[in-house]
Amino acid sequence: NNKQQTIGESFQHAGEGMIDAVSKGVNALASAVGAKTEETKQEANASLERHNRDSEFQKAKNADNVSDMASHLMNAASSGTDALTSDAKAEKESLKADYQKENAKDSLSSDQSLSEMVSEKVEAATNYFTGDNNPDTQEAHEELKEKAKEEAKDDSNDASTRASAAVDAGEEAALEVANMLE
Repeated sequence: NNKQQTIGESFQHAGEGMIDAVSKGVNALASAVGAKTEETKQEANASLERHNRDSEFQKAKNADNVSDMASHLMNAASSGTDALTSDAKAEKESLKADYQKENAKDSLSSDQSLSEMVSEKVEAATNYFTGDNNPDTQEAHEELKEKAKEEAKDDSNDASTRASAAVDAGEEAALEVANMLE
């Protein structure tokens, strides 16, 4: 019973790693949507500022005196600057949205599905428990488990690599436990 509980905990850790990878993909997708919303907001601000600029230019043309003309031209210049600033912010948000969208794609897709990866890991653990695998030492599996956990936590890896590493960590944890119980 204790053996089953320990093995179950090992597989639970692998599942948690996969859930974490999928969660990060969903978060990246949500960030992409947020960035697109901010891009749209900045584009609207830029359009409004261009409209204000054009309006101030028209007021400057129709001004009765030089003072009013200068005031309207200054307002037009300010609105033009604000429009350029909003355009730049919109472009930044567009790039951010594209980056987040790619992160979401990486997190949510891979060369093989999560269920295929889990099936492979379950098969490998089953092979070990049935003697179809060359047993290793508990320490070796512990070391491989820790290495895989670090790879799964490494933000510089793509989501597919991180998910696979999380599954590897679960497999190594199960093999480590199996060696403890021998």
